[in-house]
Amino acid sequence: SQDFITTSRQHWIVIFDAQQQGNLPSMLIDSSSGRPSTIATGGTVSGSSSVIRVETISNGGLLSSFITPPVLDEGKLYMSRISSFNGVLWSDFTTSHNSISPSKSAPSPPRDVLVKVLSDTELGVSWKAPLFNGGASIAGYKIVWGDNDDMVPASQLFFLLGNLNPEESLVSVTACSSRGFSDPTLAKPLCLMELIESISI
Repeated sequence: SQDFITTSRQHWIVIFDAQQQGNLPSMLIDSSSGRPSTIATGGTVSGSSSVIRVETISNGGLLSSFITPPVLDEGKLYMSRISSFNGVLWSDFTTSHNSISPSKSAPSPPRDVLVKVLSDTELGVSWKAPLFNGGASIAGYKIVWGDNDDMVPASQLFFLLGNLNPEESLVSVTACSSRGFSDPTLAKPLCLMELIESISI
């Protein structure tokens, strides 16, 4: 906007729509008196004891990773190339320094593992499938709480923990396949996530 607020003690909150504007990994302040930076103070911007600071609240929406289609040959070496597009022109390609060969591995950890209090002795645990299955179908999930553990099939993304005692407070979920087990993901309390969302909005 070109409408400037000149009164004192003003706070501007700038929100970008990532789906339309793309990713903004950084913002710089240009005071026309030196190199742009993430902070400008009196002497470089007009006003009495003025301070401008840039803070990233959340990253933009453009992807920074990519999963190839399952068409690569195991044991064959591949290199990657990437270029950027600004809506008008494409940049030159940047090529990876090393080549890599696809191979089957253990799956990546389950995502968005949440735990919610259902009663004074019950907890409900939910999660999403791993981002990578390691080249083999997910066979199931291992849920661990306290000194206990249980296995559920891959089609099940919710588990009820009953007859709990106060010491059994930590819950984790691990994905498994024919290639092994993923790293466990520690469950986050759902009530805490709801609080954070309400503050963010």
